[in-house]
Amino acid sequence: PIVTCPMHGWEYDVRTGANTINPAARLKRYEVRLDGDDVLVGA
Repeated sequence: PIVTCPMHGWEYDVRTGANTINPAARLKRYEVRLDGDDVLVGA
């Protein structure tokens, strides 16, 4: 799965955090889980 930055159009793989054009440009990833209607993001 890929997410796209709405400001810059950069695309990132949600599994690895890697940019689709430049894999060295990674985003930090966080564990996410659902709790009812809440989305919990770990550090």
